[in-house]
Amino acid sequence: AKCTHFSYFARGVCRLVDDDATLTPADEEDGVVSGPNHCSSEHTRSRSEHHDGAAEEETLPQEKGMEYMLRIRYLVKNMEFRELGPHHLEILQEKYVEVLSDALEVHPNAIMGGPDGPLRAVHLGTGGNTTTLLEAYVVNVPATSSDFMEYHQKATLRSTTAALEAGTTSCVHMGNPAV
Repeated sequence: AKCTHFSYFARGVCRLVDDDATLTPADEEDGVVSGPNHCSSEHTRSRSEHHDGAAEEETLPQEKGMEYMLRIRYLVKNMEFRELGPHHLEILQEKYVEVLSDALEVHPNAIMGGPDGPLRAVHLGTGGNTTTLLEAYVVNVPATSSDFMEYHQKATLRSTTAALEAGTTSCVHMGNPAV
């Protein structure tokens, strides 16, 4: 997927995301700036939310580098997540985080439901008729490396999909879910 937007965090991290990214409002104190598909240290933005309505130019600092993330997507067939109750849905999402953190050998907090969080979460969406799309993000290690080969290999192992299937079956007792 082609990178189309960036998010820059006050802690000096820049994340590039594709056009599937969802704009999520951030609090002013979070120090997040987003924009088009380039992340330049010279990038400026206008802030129009001033008490007097005057715009203020703000230049992003030149410290630290770009942070690369891997988006992981699985289709869970024969399961419609919207039919699950809130308790079962929460248990299922926790199980997916556990499986992915084990498979990728990362702390569960490294598994995120979107490029900007939440931490220790996955996103479930509709993947079609009776199919659920499981999506998660993980920051690369090191974060400044654009080489995702190690994570990609671990995410596509048959043992990973088998563990996701087993996790689904342990939490959901309907149909014959398969990842």
